[in-house]
Amino acid sequence: MSFVELSDVLGNLGEFIGSIAVLVTLIYLAVQVNHSKRLLERNEKIALSQVYYERVTCRMEMYKAWLDPQMATVYARTIQGETPIGEENFANFDALNSAEQYQIRGQQHLFLSAIDNTLYQASLGLIEDEEASLGENIIPIWFKFWEHIGARIPPRILRSYEQQIAE
Repeated sequence: MSFVELSDVLGNLGEFIGSIAVLVTLIYLAVQVNHSKRLLERNEKIALSQVYYERVTCRMEMYKAWLDPQMATVYARTIQGETPIGEENFANFDALNSAEQYQIRGQQHLFLSAIDNTLYQASLGLIEDEEASLGENIIPIWFKFWEHIGARIPPRILRSYEQQIAE
């Protein structure tokens, strides 16, 4: 066998081995991509579960604060009727002493933070539309009260309110 024939045989053998190596590499990459995809999906479920847990924890803390007997009494003296929009509620708030006003304002800041968080998570697609619409539907009901008591209204809530009023 001449050198040219030998180099042709070795070249063909090299191409064959190279194609086998490429095939093995592609199979390996396909397995790795599939594994990474499953791992990513699992991590996403864990993250969504953690978001849900944090939302529930936040709600429980707000409810515990609202159910505090002293706070419940202050709320009962402040909020009359189904919504806080009425002028009588503004006067009720104004009639509270400064410590009680501070309590109401603090609770409303917690409430505003929870709504802002809901809107933010909805914009990221982390919560269902029904949950997001609950947060958005509350905004026009409470907005005038928040303004009256001097609550710091987050920009996301302000934009939502302005958009709802414009519609």
